Amino acid sequence: MKKIISLILAAMLVLATSAMLNSCGDNTDDGGDTTTTANDTTDTTGATVTDPATEENDETLAGDIDLQPKMDISTVSGTPGANETEGPTNIFDGDSSTKWCALQEGVSVEWKMIEPVTVNYYYFTTANDAPERNPASWVFYGSVDGANWVELDKVEGATLPTDFFTDSEKFEIENPQTFEYYKLEITEVAVPGTEVTQFSEFNFYQTVEK
Repeated sequence: MKKIISLILAAMLVLATSAMLNSCGDNTDDGGDTTTTANDTTDTTGATVTDPATEENDETLAGDIDLQPKMDISTVSGTPGANETEGPTNIFDGDSSTKWCALQEGVSVEWKMIEPVTVNYYYFTTANDAPERNPASWVFYGSVDGANWVELDKVEGATLPTDFFTDSEKFEIENPQTFEYYKLEITEVAVPGTEVTQFSEFNFYQTVEK
């Protein structure tokens, strides 16, 4: 009798185990067998399987490159700000809540890049200040040695947004060239006579085509 009971229990255990195996992790596909590991691009069905970790991303090869991170921020020099927290380095920190605010209308700032770059376009971001102090006329320069400057773009009578923390239109450089040093001279503000120049960001980009 004990032997019969043991046989019955063993049979029940086999059936239960078989049911569990069929309901968990059954990836059987009648259409074919595909084997893929983290670094494996082999598909036995003939389809192409690409590992995202090794796939080349076209977006990194074409598009707009923010050049602020390619600056040597320690080389920034220019017209002092109204106080030590409102100097010219603020326009390159990627933070619109900080600003460059100088107590004069004719101001300039220059800097060195970590490596030579080509600037295709740029734009300003306004600050939290009176819009009559926004830049209206300026000259953007490039240089190979930091001493001899080439005019890249000259703008007169531009109108930046009157809203705070707002990007201006893009200013395209007609004949972009590659330089290691750059300089921006603000020659006039929106309302001459205010004796103050201010804005929060100077954003400049390189455009890379496929």
